[in-house]
Amino acid sequence: MGVSVVIPHWNRADLLPFCLDPLQKQLQPPQEVILVDNGSTDNSRDLLSRDYPWVKVIPLGRNHGFAYAVNRGIEGAQGDFVALVNNDVEVDTRWLAELVAGLERHPEAGMATPKLLLWGDQGVINAAGDFYTKSGLPGNRGVWQKDNGQFDREEFVFGPGGAASLFRRSMLEAVVDADGKIFDEGFFSYCEDVDLAWRGQLSGYRCVYIPTAVAYHRQSATG
Repeated sequence: MGVSVVIPHWNRADLLPFCLDPLQKQLQPPQEVILVDNGSTDNSRDLLSRDYPWVKVIPLGRNHGFAYAVNRGIEGAQGDFVALVNNDVEVDTRWLAELVAGLERHPEAGMATPKLLLWGDQGVINAAGDFYTKSGLPGNRGVWQKDNGQFDREEFVFGPGGAASLFRRSMLEAVVDADGKIFDEGFFSYCEDVDLAWRGQLSGYRCVYIPTAVAYHRQSATG
């Protein structure tokens, strides 16, 4: 069961080595890596063709936003699992293997989310999965807290953060919105993952938090 990694990208060619190099060093290598370029105007395309010929690039003419780009990447993906990785994220060597193992342990789950730490301060949590409040406010579990092991238990959470999570392709195809899209393209950027988590939960798919899958986020470097 292969994994397709989909990376939405817009400019910030300087981030690409930190994002792409660790994907080649995974304990469980992905089947393919797809980068959807949202009309970058820097040297991103030159860098990709020169240093990363193994990355499949889907070029878009302009910046259509996160949700649109991710949908185009998923459409071109071949894997049974789809991992979404932001270009400002650096993943640990065991990240993908741990997420896949988590979904294999939990057949009722359609989504798996890692422990996301701050890239510049790896002792601080960026997200341990997402929550949703009765007031309608979504958020990241544990954000800005020191990582003292308080989120080291594997457990079900509301939803995955969009930065470095894994999805069953079967779930993504089962929860398309009214327009037939996986991610609602009305969300240009942000909260599209919350919307998808809602559709997944309402359709009976759970989200499992895997603390042994670790990734490092350069907070808002791309946003």
